[in-house]
Amino acid sequence: MARLHRDLKTILLAIVARLRNEIEWCNESTCYFTLNPRAKPSNTGDRWITVSPGGGKFDESQFAGGGRVLLTADSRFTVTIHSPVALDEVGHDTEFLMNESLGVLEAMDEVLEIFAEFDPLDPDGNEMLRQPICPDGWEEPERQSEWLGSLGVVFQIMFDWDLSATVP
Repeated sequence: MARLHRDLKTILLAIVARLRNEIEWCNESTCYFTLNPRAKPSNTGDRWITVSPGGGKFDESQFAGGGRVLLTADSRFTVTIHSPVALDEVGHDTEFLMNESLGVLEAMDEVLEIFAEFDPLDPDGNEMLRQPICPDGWEEPERQSEWLGSLGVVFQIMFDWDLSATVP
């Protein structure tokens, strides 16, 4: 297998595809991209996941040496787990956090397992990242309403963005 230069769009599509393939309840309506990961969805189910691109930076020393062919990017993405669990008393969140089938911490374990040390491959079996995906942290669990809450897990990705392949 070779490591090929890629772009952020291709990598993010592979990330969503991985979630949809590995989590039984993830599909096009329960796993999608958003720029506002904490927004209330228009269509809720038992759980859903959003993927949001984060900021990033480029390694200036790599660009100085490789130019358009070697633009090394260090970026983040957030996988936000949403749950409408309303099984707790007002002011309590035990079931929202811990429920074995619907709790956000249970889903967090699943998301971490799916992405820890995962290196997405293109259809030809080539690696797309400089190193496997690395967990970077998580956001504080949050209640958006009495019936809705979420928790975001942040991951780091490093890859070589080949501008010569996208611009003539």
